Amino acid sequence: MAFIGPPPHRIGRAFRSHTVQQGKVASAVKKSLFALLCAAVLYGLLGSAPPPARNVPILMYHTSSETRPDSEYPELYVKPSQFELQLKTLKEQGYTFCTFEDMQDFGDIPKPVLITFDDGYEANYREIFPILKAHDAKITLFLFAWSSGLAPEMIREMSDSGLVKFEAHTLSHPNLRSVSAERLDRELRVSKTYIEELTGKPVVALSYPYGEFNGRVKEYTEKYYQYGVRRDGGVHNTARDRYEVRRIRVGRSTGIKAFVSSLEG
Repeated sequence: MAFIGPPPHRIGRAFRSHTVQQGKVASAVKKSLFALLCAAVLYGLLGSAPPPARNVPILMYHTSSETRPDSEYPELYVKPSQFELQLKTLKEQGYTFCTFEDMQDFGDIPKPVLITFDDGYEANYREIFPILKAHDAKITLFLFAWSSGLAPEMIREMSDSGLVKFEAHTLSHPNLRSVSAERLDRELRVSKTYIEELTGKPVVALSYPYGEFNGRVKEYTEKYYQYGVRRDGGVHNTARDRYEVRRIRVGRSTGIKAFVSSLEG
């Protein structure tokens, strides 16, 4: 029987042509997939970009006493009535009480403010905690672990309330600039672990004792914490160094007008 159809050499050329076309299509598909992948990566990077920088008042307190304390540092003792008036003022002005764990979401929070207390005096539980519950206000308490006036059961109760977020203030409150590297590491590492085990919550911030820090202290702080906090400097801007977070000092002599003025820097 005679062969009907194109000659074999034409079939070969057609097959090769078809194979080349398939190769071009496959190459085009690969390029399209690569472009889509690049777009997805770019979108992800843009989507995870930090929020715009903004000013955030971070208030610094220590303890409280309605009567003038017999102390070498009476300015550290704000009156409970004074503190309550300041809370009411913040609420009236539309501020949102936040903690350091909210820092990444500040772009979506109206008028964020952080209230911080250093050391861990017993009066924080006896006088400040009831005021927080009455006004549903949140604070951050930087705990000086070894000499805290707060018993473990007090710390757990305050933490479990959701109104007090405990962060670190070292073990023994030394000037971190002057201690050895070994002790510096221990002060930061063990205080963090102690609070996390006690409260069951992550510790992300360190308040530098006496506000003292340098490049070495910041380097060690970065190993264990997301934020390092000063004791002065005014209103904090979120574009600034996360290991030099600024605060506004509030003391017994701070009147309500000065308090309101300090919020704006």
